[in-house]
Amino acid sequence: MSRYKSIQNLKWKTKVFLLSMLVALPISSCGENDFDSKKEMLAYLADEENGFIKTKTVKGIDYSLMYRPTDLMVQHELSENPGDIEIAKFREKYKDYLYFNLSLGKGDREILTHSLKDKSKYRQLLHQLSFNMKNRITVSTQKRDTVPVIDCIYPRMYDLDGKNMVLFLVSKTDKILQTEFLNIVISDMGLSTGEVAFKFPVDLIKKEPKLKF
Repeated sequence: MSRYKSIQNLKWKTKVFLLSMLVALPISSCGENDFDSKKEMLAYLADEENGFIKTKTVKGIDYSLMYRPTDLMVQHELSENPGDIEIAKFREKYKDYLYFNLSLGKGDREILTHSLKDKSKYRQLLHQLSFNMKNRITVSTQKRDTVPVIDCIYPRMYDLDGKNMVLFLVSKTDKILQTEFLNIVISDMGLSTGEVAFKFPVDLIKKEPKLKF
């Protein structure tokens, strides 16, 4: 093959490669973490390899901490067939906070269920979950700057899910977005576990999954 033909062949291969990249660009621009349904997103979040959930078992108590992307909060507010304006409205409403689900269980049962035989312990634990979790959860940055917990929500599941779950939120500040990770510590709630700590990478929050509404 002549040198001229070799150069022309190389140019052709280069054009084909560039064209293939341009064709693939609109597909990849949707984002690897865009999901068609809430079910698909939750399955992705529940896979520990993806980094959005952390789990620990201490003294037989199972703790899990999952980051809850903004679009999961938005999804609860939307009508059946939302338009772009409605979606933008609720994304704006929830964008300034970070949402986490804290789950506690023992085996396949709620920790409350395991306390039923001791009425005093049951009432104490129920009070902690319902009214005192803001004082039990500490969030701080890599530089040990404390990040206030804005609110905690405890929905009674009556053992339907096998876990007691608490949703808590913190403000999405520049201080958080500029740190490498968040330290999230759950103090002992009378379960003899001591403090239970999780380290959550902030880079994941910056690239949080989205729903295709």
